[in-house]
Amino acid sequence: MSKPTKSIGRNTLNFYYKEVFDELEKTLGETFTNLPPRIKSGYANVVTKHSRITKTNQHIKDPESFYMLDREVESYFNDARDFRCVNDTGYYLLPNKKEKGAYTLKRKEENDSTYFNPTNWLISTVMAANGVNGQPGWANGFKLSDQLQKVADKVEAIKDKELTLINHKQQTITEVVEGNGGALFATKSKSKSRSHHQSANTQRTQRPNNGNRWRGMEVRTR
Repeated sequence: MSKPTKSIGRNTLNFYYKEVFDELEKTLGETFTNLPPRIKSGYANVVTKHSRITKTNQHIKDPESFYMLDREVESYFNDARDFRCVNDTGYYLLPNKKEKGAYTLKRKEENDSTYFNPTNWLISTVMAANGVNGQPGWANGFKLSDQLQKVADKVEAIKDKELTLINHKQQTITEVVEGNGGALFATKSKSKSRSHHQSANTQRTQRPNNGNRWRGMEVRTR
């Protein structure tokens, strides 16, 4: 049986639809394309995973919103602080000296950086709260903005066609497999996180900083 040639980072196995990413580029223009890769793929992950409100992702405090735990946000955007400044508070872009036409994200002003207003592409609807007196807490709640919902609807319209899953490195599942000499299998994490099929229990407690929920195709090689 083949073995992986190297360890695979957890986020490498977090896949989203390439068609969603392409539509985001078309719909959102330079505001989207100038962002760092992990921020762009982060939004693509959210649209792929939360294009519709279902029993799996529905927020317990607002049935028209979906919830995301902090670690889910970080699995998509790498750093929750980066996500919040881009989406909610405003951010700075600094020209990348090593790559022409690319930019580095900054949360504070630096020399030669340019300020940009927050995108507000994800609308915050519920603020996370810790449990009190034995009562469970809940995670942050969100809705897709009209722009992101438009993208989700366009991809939904072509769902009968074969869609392509890629990760934040723009690798397909096949490329990840071939690059690591193994096959991919759906699995649970070794930590306390839940798989997609187990997320219903986590959904009902929605602990803000503990536990986890489905973050896409969680897989391993062997």
